Amino acid sequence: MPSRLAALALLLPMAATAGPVDAQADALSARLAGERGSARALPDLFRLYELRDEIADLPATARLFDRIASDRRARTDVRAAALELRAQLAVAQGQLLQARAIVDRVAPVRAWAVIGPFDNDGRAGLRTVYPPETEGYDPAAKYPGKDHDVFWRALPQQAFPLGYVDLSSAVWPAQDSTIYAATVLRSTRARTAVLHVGASGATRVWVNGKLVREDTAVHPSRWDQSAFAVELRAGDNSVLLKLAHGTGKPGFSLRVCDERDEPVPALATSARVPGGKGALAAVREAPARRPPARTPDALGELREAARLHPEDARAQEDLAVVLAWRRPYDDGERLALHAQERASDAAPGDPRIELRLSRYEDRDGNRRRAALERALARDPDDAAVLEALAAQRLEHGDAWGAARFAEKARAAAWRFSIG
Repeated sequence: MPSRLAALALLLPMAATAGPVDAQADALSARLAGERGSARALPDLFRLYELRDEIADLPATARLFDRIASDRRARTDVRAAALELRAQLAVAQGQLLQARAIVDRVAPVRAWAVIGPFDNDGRAGLRTVYPPETEGYDPAAKYPGKDHDVFWRALPQQAFPLGYVDLSSAVWPAQDSTIYAATVLRSTRARTAVLHVGASGATRVWVNGKLVREDTAVHPSRWDQSAFAVELRAGDNSVLLKLAHGTGKPGFSLRVCDERDEPVPALATSARVPGGKGALAAVREAPARRPPARTPDALGELREAARLHPEDARAQEDLAVVLAWRRPYDDGERLALHAQERASDAAPGDPRIELRLSRYEDRDGNRRRAALERALARDPDDAAVLEALAAQRLEHGDAWGAARFAEKARAAAWRFSIG
């Protein structure tokens, strides 16, 4: 009997929130039309994408992402995010070639050689100098690595259609390991470029042997976690990325833009694996001069808005959403959760805010339940809240309670659908 009730609790909410979700999607679509030039468009893109599995007209959502991605009035970071999410929708619909073509527009670099793993026990790998830093690129060399000898290997570009370089099958063991990745970009002229990087762990990046970026935070890889300007010379430019990985899935992404943060697909497709010994020189520790560039900083703008308007629940949640999606901070800081807690403080009981807080709180079941109960007290007929409570009861082995909440969710959704 309990297993039958559990199945019932899972099945009843399947269509529960269709009507309310479509209303949310319509509201977000309308809001995006007026804020595409603002940093606030970025969290709304993510909010809309989060509804993808429940939206009745998914092609309409895909078309909206297409319009935003092509709208020159939209910020460059908003257009890039729209392309990223649009590609994910294409993958979900089985349109793999289209997904790759969409991602090509943001100029991801797919040509890489890697070497590793070296050690990263105690998070010491980022600052430990291993042979790729002192000897550069030597395809014939072997070095003592973590558990076995390591050497440079070229990765197949076709393995990274969406621009994310998954190192799961290329490096073993990956846990608590340091990995290097190298590529060469050929520029037709001396220019300023903006590199957008996401990586699983702490990172350092050198361009032509000069240190251009260091990120000591340990986090999973997400698209566009950081952006920074670099100087490229005419001809070949070596790029060396060092990844001090902890746990989870190892990998990274890097895409290339011009000084106005417009993607440069020709520069990305010029990338090739270093050709031989000396193609990647030994690196220098001194940081390179940072050239000027127009790089939008949505996270910084949203953080400032949240600071200036502590009673504005949307400002707090906007920050929480982008922090949760980008994960640019050390995982132990839990910044997205804390920002969402501030949103709840500003609007206690708001169903959408409390639902998100219950999702972000992944350690304390009592606090998750408290958030859902605040939402239920505000709106006892919110189908999404009832559905979340059903799942929470099921998680704790209360099949009867789960079934009751699931039935209430179904009834609430039906009442919404008939107006």
